Amino acid sequence: MGLIKMNFLSKELGMPTDINVIIPTYTRADSTVGTERNPYVPGMKFQVLWLLHGGGGDYADYLKYTNIELYAEENRLAVVTVSGYNSSYANKEGGAHYLDYVTKELPKMCRSVFPFSDKREDNFVGGLSMGSGGAYKIAMLYPENYGGALIMSGGSQPMTGEAVAFDAEAYVKRLGGFRLPLPDGRDRRGTEDDAFFNAKRNIEEGRPLPEFFFAVGTKDFFLESHRNCVKLTRKMGYTVHSIETEGYAHEWRFWDKTLDYAISEWMPLKRDYILP
Repeated sequence: MGLIKMNFLSKELGMPTDINVIIPTYTRADSTVGTERNPYVPGMKFQVLWLLHGGGGDYADYLKYTNIELYAEENRLAVVTVSGYNSSYANKEGGAHYLDYVTKELPKMCRSVFPFSDKREDNFVGGLSMGSGGAYKIAMLYPENYGGALIMSGGSQPMTGEAVAFDAEAYVKRLGGFRLPLPDGRDRRGTEDDAFFNAKRNIEEGRPLPEFFFAVGTKDFFLESHRNCVKLTRKMGYTVHSIETEGYAHEWRFWDKTLDYAISEWMPLKRDYILP
């Protein structure tokens, strides 16, 4: 595998930012196949997983805490990990446009530099915790760009009046005092951040529907939110897969286990080079 750390100036963020890019290359496993095979063909492409971290994290989390490089290697999958910091992958008024960065600028830049397929069926978005909400929102907002979404330990909630009224201190207490940025109370109903609004619009307009894979641990404090999101998404007419793993909480051991299962068993991958 090739592992590239890249720093570049983002127009949408208004500052330099980092990404990790995992690229399938020749591996030791290839030498045991017993057949000669050229892994470097001009014009070849790769399927891509755009992977979003959770609150309090950055682009390096997945490489530090999971075996994502191994899973990508085994399935010939390219992976891009980004830094969304504590933005909830939203465009900030008068500030950095994290949503536009992840969905527009980053794919355009990466496809001009790396051999990434731009076809819908070859692109997937995923995330954990805050990143799961971002992945869900992005898949619903741009269903023509992603064949599926991996939602780990989270999801989305309807942008109702009750959701806008947020108990900030109760949330901080639940996180053991760890002060992540909190919702600002603005009513986002019917906006680009309203995932369920966009999900219903996709159905009404006959747009392509991404496939969803949800996963949560039974000890996770997001368990009920997970179940509600699964129920609502399935009710709207989307294809939804959901697993609840006994004994796991909001933790990296669970997310590592889930990445392995999702990439090797669930995601509709070619698991091979896309030759010209």
